[in-house]
Amino acid sequence: MPNVYVLGLDEQNRHLLDELAASSGRYRFHPLLDHSEIRGVDEFAPREWLDRCRRILEAAPGSVDAIVSFWDFPVTEMAAILCAERGLPAPSLESILRCQHKYWSRLIQREVVPNSTPPFAAFDPFDDAAVHSLEMEYPYWVKPVRSFRSHLGFRIGSEAAIDDAISELRSGIERIGEPFEWILDQAAVPENIAAFGPNACIAEGLIGGHQCTIEGWAHRSSVRTYGVVDSIRAPNRSTFTRYQYPSRLPEAVQDEMAEVATAVVAATGYDNGAFNVEFFHDPDTGRTWLLEINCRVSQSHSDLFAKVDGTTNLAVMVDLALGEEPQINRGEGEYACAAKFFLRCWHDATVVSVPGPDQIAEVERAVPGTTIQLQIDEGDRLSDLPDQDSYSYELGEVRVGADSDADLRHKFEACERGLGIVLVEEGQGW
Repeated sequence: MPNVYVLGLDEQNRHLLDELAASSGRYRFHPLLDHSEIRGVDEFAPREWLDRCRRILEAAPGSVDAIVSFWDFPVTEMAAILCAERGLPAPSLESILRCQHKYWSRLIQREVVPNSTPPFAAFDPFDDAAVHSLEMEYPYWVKPVRSFRSHLGFRIGSEAAIDDAISELRSGIERIGEPFEWILDQAAVPENIAAFGPNACIAEGLIGGHQCTIEGWAHRSSVRTYGVVDSIRAPNRSTFTRYQYPSRLPEAVQDEMAEVATAVVAATGYDNGAFNVEFFHDPDTGRTWLLEINCRVSQSHSDLFAKVDGTTNLAVMVDLALGEEPQINRGEGEYACAAKFFLRCWHDATVVSVPGPDQIAEVERAVPGTTIQLQIDEGDRLSDLPDQDSYSYELGEVRVGADSDADLRHKFEACERGLGIVLVEEGQGW
């Protein structure tokens, strides 16, 4: 029976993988560093983490048949390095960088799908002249060339806004830039990319509309897509409020996105791995815009696929890591639709009260088809929480399966009320 090692295994995905193993009867899953060791930490340490992984794998009592990950930087890159060392099926590190280094990826996109690529420019955020000579029309976005979860991403609407954003970027970008430099040193990177350095940023023209993510895989130089998930944002156009599956976009639009994603992924040389590509569709102009490529399944979508299709997308990840072509079922799950809602607060506050495990379980029983995961504890100051976006604080997640859009929202609201989280700022209850 194949032994599959999972980088950063957490409880939510452990449950889904245990169900996958039980239903298939053909996998053994093993943790390769705990989720808490590599997520939500103050410092990213890929070199040290890789050394620990190597010691664990070398001491493994049985065979090591696959190494998988579903987390972003630097875990995706670490998995590629470990697989290359052991000769296991996986994308090359260089192909991952072509997808996920935002500037390198945009250069490829502009060559392959120019009509779906917004204007962009790379720049050094520590160079005042470069910052203030950007030939970009307001509004536009600035973000590091390697980042995650919208961290240090800013919407720029004026000269004052760029000054404020650059100040925050300069104070925080090296947290990612330093470990990213080490990752870049492990790969063959062309001079025009390396010249900007690990702390480079990219400015991108504003794109918008209906946001969604298409998931897919590359296997033996063949690229295939499956399943489109809607990404619903808050009015600030930056922060996600929920992911919902299946997409409500017209089939013709979904087909166009599949064609664009397939062409770009093939052009990067990415192979033997899962991916997801984020898009915007502008209903006013009919344009489809490519936002970014991620070299992994989205673990945020895993439970959604399980609820609707009957099989989690983690099965795709595992099959590919074992060198096999994935098999996808559609519409064989318990629910017609599913969503992952984010519990958020839009201002800094202190956590006064959170429900314990028994109360959470009671809410889940009272609202069938839901699972709840909180990320806060009593006494937490929201501004001290790690890896938040630039505009809100994430308190937790509620995953919901339902028979309709309206039922999804009703179930989420019932969970929100039942949890009874209390936050206080300057003596005022929220």
